[in-house]
Amino acid sequence: MTGVVQGCRSRADKAIMHRLKKTTSCDKPHESLVQLPVPEGYDYVKPSVVKLNRCAGLSCDFRHDQCFPDEDYIAEKKYTVFAFKGSERKCVQVRVEEHGVCKCKCVRECPDYQVLDLWACKCVCDGKMRQVCNARYDDGEPVMWSEDVCFCECNSVPDCDHGMLWNDRTCRLSQGNPPHLCLPEERNVACDLSRCPQNPSARHSSHHGRKRIHSKYVTLV
Repeated sequence: MTGVVQGCRSRADKAIMHRLKKTTSCDKPHESLVQLPVPEGYDYVKPSVVKLNRCAGLSCDFRHDQCFPDEDYIAEKKYTVFAFKGSERKCVQVRVEEHGVCKCKCVRECPDYQVLDLWACKCVCDGKMRQVCNARYDDGEPVMWSEDVCFCECNSVPDCDHGMLWNDRTCRLSQGNPPHLCLPEERNVACDLSRCPQNPSARHSSHHGRKRIHSKYVTLV
């Protein structure tokens, strides 16, 4: 049950909020109960839960950010447990991850012709493509930038006669065989768009370094 609280300005209220933020902040991993994986072919394991330092569920300052472990500080811990299948019991080893460092990251997939604004954590139109389109408009070309689709659209698109080809880049009809490959800024109604390369600027910048895994061994049986 929730309700509106007026003020929240007292020293006690501020102290409570400060403690809540400190205990849930994504500045470092917190101890969490983690379910151990069950090996394939078995029904369950005992013990089934362990305490590990994890980043999941911790809070970030920006609303769209999520708390993730730093890939350079992930340790692999091995546990020896009992695995059960019916009345059969076997001693097995399972592996789980423990996190050493947490960080907030913006996680969002952007469609083609958009780029990820990491600060606002939202997809926006590519400013360079907008500038190119506005320059074409200033030169008198029949085009207009569309913020809805992040594309330089023609003012009008006529029906194509047989054998004719409409080109979104030139906003004109032409004759001839359609090209087998087209660039994102040269979308053509007759192109095979599935073969068009993605706009490189629409890809997320991400860390591609090799994950460093440190192993620890623990026996629980």
